[in-house]
Amino acid sequence: THHKVAIFKGVFPLLMRFSGHDRDALLREAEDALILADAVQPGDLLDPATCTRARKVFDRWSTVWFMALVFRSLPDSYAAAAGVHVLGRVSDLATDPFRRAGETAFFVMDLLGSDKGWHEGAMQPDGAALQSVRGVRAMHALMADRLLNHEWDSAVYGVPFNQEDVIGTALSFSTSTLDMLDELGIEMDEQTRNAVVRFWLGIGFLLGAPHDALMVPGPEGTLRPLDHREARALSL
Repeated sequence: THHKVAIFKGVFPLLMRFSGHDRDALLREAEDALILADAVQPGDLLDPATCTRARKVFDRWSTVWFMALVFRSLPDSYAAAAGVHVLGRVSDLATDPFRRAGETAFFVMDLLGSDKGWHEGAMQPDGAALQSVRGVRAMHALMADRLLNHEWDSAVYGVPFNQEDVIGTALSFSTSTLDMLDELGIEMDEQTRNAVVRFWLGIGFLLGAPHDALMVPGPEGTLRPLDHREARALSL
């Protein structure tokens, strides 16, 4: 069973009462927006070498990784001055922390802990990993619609689930987690750190972050993904 998608399917009927959108249309819209081909090119955010390395790191340190997500990444997300108003309205971390942490765990397992949807290090367009990302993006669209139609003040708090928030979340899943692993004395070379950062920035791209915002000038007029050092500086 694909747990994360099962959760989404379970809450879709409830959300539909607030959104006024057709579920299938939202899913098609999300699917059309996920331009996976742009991210899986060699040297890009989700190229096979990057994904393979990131998934090997998770396989080696999965227990500690989940600890870092719960005790560092999620709290960092809730410390964002504007984004916390979105999370406070739609997330149940405070009222049902086990469920909220479990949803994050299922999402991470879909991407890093399962071989479904992967082939030779590449994410497959019709695979379970991308399906989980697609479900999260559809959920974000539903939640944004719900907030915008219930007296949400965009002038004060910004547009809910905006691109900056998506990038911030991707950074919290990567640089924040790596910071905690450092504090626990887990050694990791810079190439591995770069792979972890690029992987999660790639997921951020699939969730709506602009590709150019995740890239910097490379050699001979090319673009390359942010590395760990650059991403950490951006997250501060």
